[in-house]
Amino acid sequence: MKNILIIIFLYFSFSMFAQQQTFSVHYSQMPAVEVLAKLETDFSVRFSYLDELVDNKKITLTKTQISFDALLKILSEQMKVVFQKVDDHYYIILPDKIPKWQLQAINEVVINAFMTQGIAKKKDGSYTFDLQKIGILPGVAGVDVLEMIQQLPGVISLDETATDFAVRGGSTDQNKIIFDGIPIYQKGHLFGMISAFNPNIINKLKFYYKGTDPKYEGGNSGIIDISSKQDIAQKSRLNIGLNGLSADAVLDLPLAKKKLSLLLSGRRSIRDVWQTPTSLNLEEQVFQNTNVTSSESTIKDFGFYDFTAKLNYRPNKNNRYAVAYLHINQLLDFENNVVSKPENIYLNNLQTYTDGLSFIAHHKLSKNYTLHSQFGISWYDLSFKNTTLKNYMEIGVVDKENFVSDTYFSTELSHQNNSFHKWMLGYVYNEKRSAYLFKLTINDKVYIYNYLKDRLNTHAIYTKYSYRNRKLFDLNAGLRINYLQELNQINIEPRIVFNKNIMPHVKLQITGEIKHQVIQQYDKTVIGLLNLENKIWQVANKNDFPVMEEKQLSAGLIFAKNNWNAEIDFYHKELEDISLTVPYRIYNRYKYLLGDKTIDGVDFYLKKKWQKFNLLGSFTTGTVMNRFADVKDGKAFVAKQYVKYRVNLLAQYHTKDLKMALGWRWHSPRPYYQSIIDETNDASNINNDFKIKYLNNYRRIDFSTTYTTKLTATTKLLLGFSVRNLFNYHTLLNIEQNSYFLDTSLNDFNKYSLGRTFNFSIRFSYQ
Repeated sequence: MKNILIIIFLYFSFSMFAQQQTFSVHYSQMPAVEVLAKLETDFSVRFSYLDELVDNKKITLTKTQISFDALLKILSEQMKVVFQKVDDHYYIILPDKIPKWQLQAINEVVINAFMTQGIAKKKDGSYTFDLQKIGILPGVAGVDVLEMIQQLPGVISLDETATDFAVRGGSTDQNKIIFDGIPIYQKGHLFGMISAFNPNIINKLKFYYKGTDPKYEGGNSGIIDISSKQDIAQKSRLNIGLNGLSADAVLDLPLAKKKLSLLLSGRRSIRDVWQTPTSLNLEEQVFQNTNVTSSESTIKDFGFYDFTAKLNYRPNKNNRYAVAYLHINQLLDFENNVVSKPENIYLNNLQTYTDGLSFIAHHKLSKNYTLHSQFGISWYDLSFKNTTLKNYMEIGVVDKENFVSDTYFSTELSHQNNSFHKWMLGYVYNEKRSAYLFKLTINDKVYIYNYLKDRLNTHAIYTKYSYRNRKLFDLNAGLRINYLQELNQINIEPRIVFNKNIMPHVKLQITGEIKHQVIQQYDKTVIGLLNLENKIWQVANKNDFPVMEEKQLSAGLIFAKNNWNAEIDFYHKELEDISLTVPYRIYNRYKYLLGDKTIDGVDFYLKKKWQKFNLLGSFTTGTVMNRFADVKDGKAFVAKQYVKYRVNLLAQYHTKDLKMALGWRWHSPRPYYQSIIDETNDASNINNDFKIKYLNNYRRIDFSTTYTTKLTATTKLLLGFSVRNLFNYHTLLNIEQNSYFLDTSLNDFNKYSLGRTFNFSIRFSYQ
């Protein structure tokens, strides 16, 4: 394996000095928008521009030998525009007579290609991911939108899943995901091993974890705003893909020229048709410490699928509308037996699904005013049923169900009279409902062990002011005020992001925010049964589940010069009314504790680019401390998300057709809790029973490569290959406590990392 790494790096070194080749072009009154689209496809570049700069413009040009740069120069003359080069793959198209001061104000980006091509750090404190030009990531045969976020400093997945990652010491339920305006509570497939969103329809992803825009509610650790393609398709496009886990298809279909188009996608697992080594490895990882894969169990059905549809309508340049629909589904159906009770059969069915719908309307009211309105609704349902048959007769049923609905309407008025000042005012109405049921049916008698049902209506107004002046400073200042109707509670949330050039190529960035989250996840493991999807969503109420508050302040320096990028950021973060779940030895009993969390940390990032070769690294360190009145005599103790040191290294190589990425991840030992048990069925002994222990260091090396080739003038083929955990490190991820079946005694179960896993991807695209 070490020889493989040497070959890879030698290949990088010999290839990075490749020269740009010439080619032939023939355009005869071809629309400019089609010329640009063809260049994007042929040369793996991306153009950003306003529609009015290219509408109704035709290109006529014939050259047998011309370089890409020379072609752009001719196009700029014919179109009367300027091609501003951001990097080798990204260009901004601007009017040729735009004033210099206005050009400076247009640029909202602090660092382009922050980690890899297609990731940019913005002046409002957010990161944007452009999936149309995103670079390759190690260990992923394609692109996973949630895996991308884990490349950023301060973001880590402690259990190696794509969905359950911690952002600056927060918990996974504090990451709010929105897809095309639809609130999402089911984030992944294969119990979180891959994200639930087809990357081939996604246009952009915006990620906030500090100084969050006041239009967003909740998400006390991070906001992940995903949007699919919103441009009107000029011609039909079809993409079909296959990898070791799933198959998918994407169709972008024009319905009315330049006005209306329909985007469709479907993806499903292929396990029932072809059980690849990739899926076998992931199943082994997911089903550790469960009775799913024991010799006495049989999986009858296990799979997933998702479907999206989006109608984009643009009647004119001042108005655009979109209607989006999303469906996510995951199913596990298995049967198991117990040797000591051969007459019994246990049937298990676990299903989660999400349905979501949104409507988006964007109006340019005048030269200075814009109105943006959205409506969204989502339904999430988790259902688990365990049926016991004795001599093929039903004698008992255990049911667990969790339901969430999230409905909102928002409208926002923006005003901008010049390139320096922008102001907006918005209103949001939101209703969240949650329900949880746990019941046991024995011989037709029903026993309700737990039933919770809550609703919370929120009215919010927010405002934001932006000032852009490259010579002075950049400022985003916002305020959000929430009124929680059922709680009769008002929350005030200031947000701020400040950027200032303090010396050539060095920028100071200060951010601050206060946020409140009205829905959390709580542990509801049914001891002895399937220990998967064991957390439930619960809306805040007046009794047991309060509103969680987050406060964060950060300050750092950003450096960018001559393809060197560096950033260091110091932050202090406080979370109030977080929860800790304490299980008892007896069946399905819990003690919920409420407390606080304090996080202090430093994120550091460094990157150097040489033509087609990138080297980058990130380092994070800090403390994550919990404090609960009933634990450790009220003294602070380390949280499960605490990792003292974390290092990521990444090497990338990109050409027009070939991409490679090699990554190394390492972090110091994480803590785990042991013996949080009270044998007397009350909380009096928690102080004595609570123990904190540490695992070992974690490390992993991943590799990925893709190759793109044109089959015909309108058809492309992309081939991808990846290896996760290249050297097959066997790392202990966690030590969990659970019982065997319905036995009331708890035992320790070791959870290990995913072994070496190969994957592939094949994708045909036609347009």
